[in-house]
Amino acid sequence: MLCSLKSPTSQFDLLGLAVDGVVSAGRETSTAVRLDCPEVPFLLSRRHALFTVQPDGSMAVMDCNSTNGTYCSRANQPLRKLPPCTPWILEDGDVIGFGGPDTIIARRTQVANPFLFKFYSSQEAADAAAEEDSLGAQEDHIMSSAELPVQEEVQPVLREPLAERQESGVLGRKRLGRSLEGGKLRQQQASQLASRNHTSTTANNTLTNSNKGLEGKENASTEVGPASCSGQGRANNTSTGVAELLGNHLACPICHEWLLASHTLSCGHMFCGLCLAS
Repeated sequence: MLCSLKSPTSQFDLLGLAVDGVVSAGRETSTAVRLDCPEVPFLLSRRHALFTVQPDGSMAVMDCNSTNGTYCSRANQPLRKLPPCTPWILEDGDVIGFGGPDTIIARRTQVANPFLFKFYSSQEAADAAAEEDSLGAQEDHIMSSAELPVQEEVQPVLREPLAERQESGVLGRKRLGRSLEGGKLRQQQASQLASRNHTSTTANNTLTNSNKGLEGKENASTEVGPASCSGQGRANNTSTGVAELLGNHLACPICHEWLLASHTLSCGHMFCGLCLAS
């Protein structure tokens, strides 16, 4: 039996076609095994190869000095070109390629050889091989399916409802605004405290300078003599009055510090702006 690898249903019974123990193969219409393909019409010769029945009942194939040759292989070996007019004793499962190996060049393109066949000594051997090939294909499919990587389960990303996201955004903006307002208020308080310290330092320096001037006048009056005692007394009374006046009018009644950013009420009293705000 000669079974086509391209079309498994295409089979030739070599023993039934043999005439005087010879079966011819080629593209000529008179050959017993007519091989033709419209895609590669001149790949095979008119009388390409011969199959001969051997005295022991086995079958042999021989190339008839064809243009593109006849190829044979056994036990999954690569196809090898047969020398012309040299018989190859066939065994079950041998692969025969007419016109080339597994692939050929057709119209400048590499394509599969349409004339690949497998030889079997009987129909039973062919059926057993076909069943074995089918089981092997199923096992390969099962193995390939088992080796597929397991896809990791994708955890869905839970998103908050739109109302909750908007509410959280509003709360965040409020917190940010409060923090900014608190920072500005602390900055203002720090600047006001620095200004208050500067004002108190300036007032202290003024009082110190005034005291130094009064001390100088006292020394001068001491050098002049007893006649200046009355003037010294008046100077002391004057400096004391100035200090009391500054303390009464320039000090805040609440914090008892020098007035800073003072505000005058309708009653005429003055207070620090920060004291009134707090």
